[in-house]
Amino acid sequence: MKQFSDSGLKEECYNFYKEKFPSLAPMNGRPIADLLAELDMDKEANNPNIEVRHKDDANPGYMYAVYEPQDRELRANRIITVEKQAGDHNGIPASQNQGGQRTVHMGVWVHDRNNPLRSTQYGTDGEPEAMEARAGADKEVPYMTLQPAFLNQEESALTKWYKPVDETFGSFLAQSLMMHAGQIDYSMADLSRSFAPHTIEGRANPKAGTLGLDDEARKKAVDYGKSAFGAAEWARNPANLHRSLREGGSCSTILAKHMQGLQLHMLKTEAERQWEEKGLKPEDAPTFAELVNTLEGLPALNPMNQSPRTLENNLLLSKRNGEFQWVFVGKSSQEHIVNDKEGPPPSRQPDLPDLPVDDPRTQENMDAAKKNKQLPRTEITAQTEADTAAKGK
Repeated sequence: MKQFSDSGLKEECYNFYKEKFPSLAPMNGRPIADLLAELDMDKEANNPNIEVRHKDDANPGYMYAVYEPQDRELRANRIITVEKQAGDHNGIPASQNQGGQRTVHMGVWVHDRNNPLRSTQYGTDGEPEAMEARAGADKEVPYMTLQPAFLNQEESALTKWYKPVDETFGSFLAQSLMMHAGQIDYSMADLSRSFAPHTIEGRANPKAGTLGLDDEARKKAVDYGKSAFGAAEWARNPANLHRSLREGGSCSTILAKHMQGLQLHMLKTEAERQWEEKGLKPEDAPTFAELVNTLEGLPALNPMNQSPRTLENNLLLSKRNGEFQWVFVGKSSQEHIVNDKEGPPPSRQPDLPDLPVDDPRTQENMDAAKKNKQLPRTEITAQTEADTAAKGK
């Protein structure tokens, strides 16, 4: 898309931040997000453009990008994230991606300081600090879903903060995410697709995608819009559906899905209001499907193809009505904060009933089809090798 090939936009973004933060280092071909990660907060001590120096300075809807500094050894579960983000993935050349290569996780702050903070991660006596999609495979009881969070040294020691220019959008985003806690599974398929290399050995990778919306992405956007403030029905899956087809989200794709669905929901609400003001029936207003074409900025991009680094790139570069939608407002360190607020996870949203045994989308049928499809290729390969060997004699 244009935003990744338009050097003028990247220069505009850099100049935007250089004016806000005079100590920002020169670009010299480096991603803007890395320069922001290295911003000397002491040199910007009295700068009013720094709004977040501690996590409690954040407001609902602020997005945080967790990053690992260059001089720190990566933990095992983050090595692969950094390695995959180093290459060209989903059509974005690594040299043009302005997200931080060592950005390893994304989340959204949801706690309103005027409201009580809950006593445990999964309690109901207040709000959590944040919402994030995390695999949690290292936990005694894995809770692989969109979940409440407390920022701490284990998961989010170092964070960059981005503020939504539209504060109403940010507040609604926080509410939508909290409403869907426990309803959307963490998807390893989403994670893998967001990292899909654009080319493999010089040939186009069919699993990679552009950030534009294809027909499938447009249909899914409608589902996200309809469920922005209701049950996330789009994320309910039949129990025996093949894992590659199960709807869910990774830390970055689930946020992109919510932002897309929320903007579409807001567009629909406004269209119905305008229709009613004209004396027309609200139900005759443009449909969700028609309004997909009016999405702007980050929500106009395909959520499925956004890794943590690419989502941060889009936070930096995406514009709406000629203005950047999200603005970097500071950094915080949680290196000395221990998470002592974990508790038993809430009940999960139930799966849909099993698909019929003859449905080709079941785990068993897709695995069988894959196996059957491979057999002829194996036989052909063996025959080709035999023919080649015979010709060589």
